[in-house]
This record gives sequence, C-alpha cells and structure tokens, in this order.
Amino acid sequence: MMRFIYVSSLVMALVGCDKSSGGKGNQTDVNHSLDSNPAEQTQMLTDTVEVVIIPTYQELSKRADALLVAVTTFDKDRSQTNLDAMRAAWSATRSPWEQNEGFLFGPVEIGGYDEAIDTWPLNATDLRKVLTTTTTDAKIATADRNQKGFHAAEFVIYGENTANFASFKPVSAFTDNEMAYLSAVVRAISKIGQQLAADWSTAQGDKPAYKDTLITAGEPGNTTYPSRQAAMQTLIEKMAGICHEVSSAKIATPLSTRAASDVESQFSFNSLKDFADNVRSVQNIYTGTYPTTGKSGASLSALVAKSNPDLDQRMKKGINDAITAIQAIPEPFPKAIADSSNDAVISAAQHALNDLETLLLNDVEALVK
Repeated sequence: MMRFIYVSSLVMALVGCDKSSGGKGNQTDVNHSLDSNPAEQTQMLTDTVEVVIIPTYQELSKRADALLVAVTTFDKDRSQTNLDAMRAAWSATRSPWEQNEGFLFGPVEIGGYDEAIDTWPLNATDLRKVLTTTTTDAKIATADRNQKGFHAAEFVIYGENTANFASFKPVSAFTDNEMAYLSAVVRAISKIGQQLAADWSTAQGDKPAYKDTLITAGEPGNTTYPSRQAAMQTLIEKMAGICHEVSSAKIATPLSTRAASDVESQFSFNSLKDFADNVRSVQNIYTGTYPTTGKSGASLSALVAKSNPDLDQRMKKGINDAITAIQAIPEPFPKAIADSSNDAVISAAQHALNDLETLLLNDVEALVK
C-alpha cells in the first residue's frame, strides 16, 4: 500500500483540539473516562483478538489457498471462465487483508509482513523483466518487496489496462513464466496469513502469543502495554490512522496528480473496494464483530456507549457514512480521478473519513485517557 507514517505529534495535536468533534457534539454530555470496570476492559481486548483479529488472518490464509487453487486451475485450462474465477479469488483474498488495516500493529509490524505483502507502488519496470525468467519460491522470498505480494499478483492477473479503462489482459497473453511467478507469490501470501494467525494465537518457542501481550495489558511485567488504557489507545490510534491514510494518501495523492499510476490496486479496479474494506476494519474493531464468521463479542463500542451513548451513535454513523461516501465515487477510481466533475463526490468521501478520524482522536480517545 502507499504506506503512511502516522506521526505521534499529529495524534497529540488532534487530541488537544476541541473535544466536540469540530463543534458537532455537546461537550456537557461527555463523561471523561470509560464507565467500565477492569474486567470489562480486559474482556473487550480478549474478544477483539479472538473474534476479530485472529479470524481475519485465518480468513486471509484460507482465501489465499483458494486463490492458489484458482491459479492452478487456470494454468491447466486457460479459459475465460477460469480466468474470471481467478480474478474473483484475488479480489476475495484482498478483502481480509484490507480489513486488517485498522490493527496494523504487533506481529504485522514486528515481522515486516505489511511490506512483504502489500508494498505500493509496484516496481512494474523491473517486474516485467523478472516475469520473462523462471522463478521459484526461494526467489520470491528474496525478491524486492515492490516486486511481490498482492500487487505483483494483481499485475499478472489483470495486466496493464488500456487508456480508456475498458479491458483487462486477455487469456492469450499469459505466459508460463508469469503463471509460475504468480503461483509462488500467492503461496507466499498464504504463508504470511498463516504466520500472522499463529503469531497472534500461539506461543512459539520463547515467544508468547501476541494475544497474551494485548490481553494482559496493565498487568505487572507487561512493558508493551503498561495499562489497559495504553492498549485501547493503540487500537484507537490505528483505526484513526487508516482513516487518515485513505483520505490523505490513497485518495488525495492520485486526485492531486490526476494520474492512474498513483492509484493503489489500479490494475484490478479494486481501489474503492479496498478503501471501503479499510473502513470496515475500523467497524470490525469498534463493534467487536467479524461479519465473515458472523461472530461478535465485547467491544469498544459497548464501553463507549456506557459513558456516552451519543458518541457511540455518532461513531457508528460516522463509520457507515464513510463507507457510503466511498461507495458513491464512480467506478473505476483511476478513471474517476481524471474527471473533475467527480471532485465533489470524492471530496465528500474524504470529509467523511476526516470526520471519523476526528471522532476517534478527539472524543473516543479522550474517554480512554
């Protein structure tokens, strides 16, 4: 992805602003701390991991395995039907990854998995050269990060689209070297999904499961999260961070240049789905739900609602508003940014994302501190 560095000074500056979310709230009805006991907070952290985070990574691995099957099927029988199925499988696999963007901390940072699986922009020039040679899983493991992961797979599966955004790569254009490279890239994505789920859920050697680090926040000896408030602040700031990134980088950068080449997921026209899934990652964490499994648990939303029901309703509305505003942008996004008549609707999506970021930092985080 276009990696956005979420600077802590920006967080502090926003938290120090007017706590009324830009004047939209009534400051007198806001309690200044979560009205909940330590057991409720610990249960919220536990369910955040067990209901949302681990299942997201398990789903990533499961869908990557299905994508590999689709790749193998197309390689054996290069028909349009199998090509369409492979493309659908890539988009389906992309979704749980984009829905982890609201909790990009812990193992995903420690292991450098984000860079390995989702570096953007892609180095298309060098990738074209690589695709003319034979490949192995070992070569993928040591390949430059901007020549592998989701966007390398996307480049092979969809091709470089025509200027009028009218067509994808035809069946006849796929080579054996490309298919071998694609298979190796997808195997690496699946392996990372498996490893992330394991890092969160299972102790490995002398390394504890990361869920235990988060769930035991505030207990003696926990230097990563010396308080439950510190753990909750991490969640809140990561959710705010992805709202900022979608608005100020993923949307703003290509809008300012009017260049399709600056759009993430430009080859597949999956950009707007990516953006909406990024906000769904906020929704999943905030509400303690993962719709793919149909499960739900104790949530930050429930804790906020006890202290400030109005804020909880504004948060839920803000999440829905951001998703709806993104979905209102005409498809495909690379084409939409080239037409200035779309600027107002694109701007509306940015405003909705900015409002959600402000709610998280000015109001929700204020309850935690």
